[in-house]
Amino acid sequence: MYSKALDLSISPSQSLNGKPRPIDKVCALDAPLLSNDLTRVVGDRPEQCHLRFGTNLRCRSFRRRERERGFTDLDSEVMFLSLHRDVEESKKIALISFLVLRSYSQRVLAQLVLSSLLSLFSASKQRRRQRCQEKMATVVATSEEDPVLAVVRFSSELAWADAGPEVAEPQVSRLCLEAQDCLVMERYLDLVSLMLTSADLILPKVSDKDFECIVTVICNLVTKAGTPDEALEMAKLISSKLAQHSDDKPQLRLKMLFSLYNMLENPYSRFVVYMKALEVAVAGKLTDSVVPSFKKIDAFLSEWNIGKVDQRALFHVISNILKDSKSMGKESFTFLSKYLATFSGTGEDAVAMNEVKEDAVRAIVEFIRSQDQFRCDLLEMPAVTQLEKDEKHASIYELLKIFLTKRLDAYLEFHSANSAVLQTYGLVHDECISKMRLITLLDLAFHSPSAQISYSDIRDSLQINDEDVEYWIVKAITLKLLDCKMDQMSQTVIVSRHTDRIFGLPQWNSLRSKLSVWRGNIASAISTIQANKISEEQPSAAQGLVRS
Repeated sequence: MYSKALDLSISPSQSLNGKPRPIDKVCALDAPLLSNDLTRVVGDRPEQCHLRFGTNLRCRSFRRRERERGFTDLDSEVMFLSLHRDVEESKKIALISFLVLRSYSQRVLAQLVLSSLLSLFSASKQRRRQRCQEKMATVVATSEEDPVLAVVRFSSELAWADAGPEVAEPQVSRLCLEAQDCLVMERYLDLVSLMLTSADLILPKVSDKDFECIVTVICNLVTKAGTPDEALEMAKLISSKLAQHSDDKPQLRLKMLFSLYNMLENPYSRFVVYMKALEVAVAGKLTDSVVPSFKKIDAFLSEWNIGKVDQRALFHVISNILKDSKSMGKESFTFLSKYLATFSGTGEDAVAMNEVKEDAVRAIVEFIRSQDQFRCDLLEMPAVTQLEKDEKHASIYELLKIFLTKRLDAYLEFHSANSAVLQTYGLVHDECISKMRLITLLDLAFHSPSAQISYSDIRDSLQINDEDVEYWIVKAITLKLLDCKMDQMSQTVIVSRHTDRIFGLPQWNSLRSKLSVWRGNIASAISTIQANKISEEQPSAAQGLVRS
């Protein structure tokens, strides 16, 4: 590799009769950084001077090529120049060096060559920087300046642009010095706050590429935080700023929030950023971008290790995002149920529960309206049971109890006395009857001791005709509510499995009884196998004794 620094050294000058020798020949040896056609001979006299480009040239190869060209030991200047890759610029440098060596005395050679080279380097560097900015539209200068300082300078200059140079220049200098002081003292939280203050004024004005560049540089500062608490505060500042004005470049803001999420190591800091990302997605109408992540919420909860209050906020936001999607109704109800389950009804939750009555009503309505949900735990939740004594919503709670504990006849009785309730909550009577018939069939299976249900019991309980009995049985099987066989000869249904509407103490007791029976059956099977094994081994042993 080549060196980026300029290294110029000149040996003592040789003279003839006390006078400096004119140098008429320049040989620029073709190094890897130069083109082969650069080697030239100028003038008539055999004085030699060579330019060696790059300190990584192979000395043996260099000397061998010298001897092949007829050169002797150098009796003039030897210069070591570490140049850049640009071939055209290298030619210009060689030409300037030739003119200087040809025209001036060797006492001032070093100073003149060095001055010329530095000027050429500066001009070339500025041109390259301009070309890079035109192509990439990036605000971070391609120089040795720290990216953070470059962003601070760019943001402050743009923020104070309308104030005029007399006002802007002192302010820009002050902000740059303050940012530099924060970097030196490693006060990264203060630095983030400083950068966000200027960036907030210009982010709506800059291009998407500049926006992404500025925010990326700011976000990267969280990786330098000294403690997790400092990283958390930095993440809160950045995510809160990105969540403001979410209608402006929402997709880009969401992208930068997820980039910040991946930069963080502290689990709780990640949770904070994720919540802000959901906020931006809702405000910017980009919920489709975050819905796929809801499938991994259980894994996220294990990673974040957040408390009940934070879980409550997360479940509520997700449920609200999903409720407007017709295809995600079941998932919306699931997260809404998890949200309501976080209220215990004691302590501070007792006060907070007054604010969740509308959410509890929404959960009840979603369950009753759904045609593919037949089990829920709402009836045991304090946030829902409070509706029983609520003057406004007591009727909807009574309807929930019917759907979870009673049969079709109880619903019809309720409807005849409270027909206006269904209209109030947007429920359809025919849909409720259809769901209650399936629920009644489940209740028949649950209360059947022999796991057999007659067609006549189904007909009477579901209030249908004889020819419709098998239709409702097949529908229950299709919805995976029942596993059963229909015996048309005996007009009975043999149930092997059924779905429970609620899973409370009776269901746990039933499960315990089944497990006890299974345990006894397994123990009996093991005993039988061991007895058979012993009986098989005894004749074999007796035969061995007879033979011996």
